[in-house]
Amino acid sequence: AMLVIGAGTGVHKTVAVRLLARAYPVRTGRTLGVHDTFGALSGVVAPAAVVVFLSAPPSLAFLLDRVPGASWRGLFVVIAGAAFLLAVLFLVRGPSRLPDGAADGDDGGSEPGVTEYLALFRDRRFTAFVAVTVGFSFAHNGLIAFLPLYLSREAGLTAATASLLYSVVFAVTFVQLVTGELSDRVGRYPVMVGTLGVAAVALLALVLA
Repeated sequence: AMLVIGAGTGVHKTVAVRLLARAYPVRTGRTLGVHDTFGALSGVVAPAAVVVFLSAPPSLAFLLDRVPGASWRGLFVVIAGAAFLLAVLFLVRGPSRLPDGAADGDDGGSEPGVTEYLALFRDRRFTAFVAVTVGFSFAHNGLIAFLPLYLSREAGLTAATASLLYSVVFAVTFVQLVTGELSDRVGRYPVMVGTLGVAAVALLALVLA
């Protein structure tokens, strides 16, 4: 089940970015900022929901245990149902709102093959860019995966407090609405360099503090 979830979420993001860039070529940064911001909402809501269950008083916990679906398993079921409904909605309404050919991958140009793609790595600048991107993704996903445990064990915080602070990480991603708009105006590269620099300094400060 975990492998299927990972495959689904990984493929979705890769395809969604390209699809949205085609559908909104003028304001791509703004569009992707909105897309990622709404995606981050779940990161704010989920830890808060966990805190509610962890910190519920005995009387409320007793009632929650007897409400169908009112558990961490119930949350998974609700999320799965919402994802399924959104997929059906996109299947029905999406193609009519996309530019011609975007729904089936036809953008009027030829798609590079595997050989052409691998040949790009002969360019040292391209290889360096991919290495930096993979490195940042590795660090970001590591932070997201282990931050609650890190705050609990290293900082000595309670599980409820660690979960709330964890949700703050996702709440701050609302800044993507600003950085997306900014990338449309000043360019993507300066915004990428600036945001990666801030993230690196913040991660270092978290460990040292």
